[in-house]
Amino acid sequence: MINKTMAVLLLGASLAFASSANATMTENRNTFENGAKNLVTKSKFGEEFTYDVKSVALGNVNATSSIPLTIYKIASSWGKSAWIQKYSGQVLFSDFKSSFTLTFDKMVTGFSFLGMANNEGHQLTFSAGGEKLTLNSNSTDNPGGGNYFGWFGKAISSLTISTNDPDGFAIGKISVATNGQAVTPVPGPEAGAGLGALALGSMALYMKRRRKQDVAIA
Repeated sequence: MINKTMAVLLLGASLAFASSANATMTENRNTFENGAKNLVTKSKFGEEFTYDVKSVALGNVNATSSIPLTIYKIASSWGKSAWIQKYSGQVLFSDFKSSFTLTFDKMVTGFSFLGMANNEGHQLTFSAGGEKLTLNSNSTDNPGGGNYFGWFGKAISSLTISTNDPDGFAIGKISVATNGQAVTPVPGPEAGAGLGALALGSMALYMKRRRKQDVAIA
């Protein structure tokens, strides 16, 4: 029989492990913009040819990169023509690295970007909120190149973009939605894992005490 105390502990554990529920990964711009609110879009990140960029302001959210990035501009220092959505703004290049993680100073509830591998015939993968989307990257030289990636869901503090291209990739036209909540440090690799461990630990302690009581009564 499960009493009220046990039911509460089980509910807490279930909620802790359901942190990625209701998350949506999409390559459709309308789906993203209908699902993510309070969006801010950036197409300029600093001066062209700026190297060793470690953080970038995305509206009222500051994003820190796990690796130094470089700022280029489409149809100028990157490629020969505009990307999809007629985008010809700036991009953040991974400096020939295959992956980087962006960590935010405010909790993010939506994130989209245009992305392209450095060479044709490779893929880009966007991982956020427990979801993942992989698309084949279009050519850097053909008009209308690049891919659109979008995610929205429960608030997160970081996300990762990667490629199987050994020469790296670039992203631009970044849109961010936030709930305005500042990121606070939590024990463990992520908040959900910490809550789950706490709930399970409480359950174990409760069962231990019940066994002792049962032995004493017997």
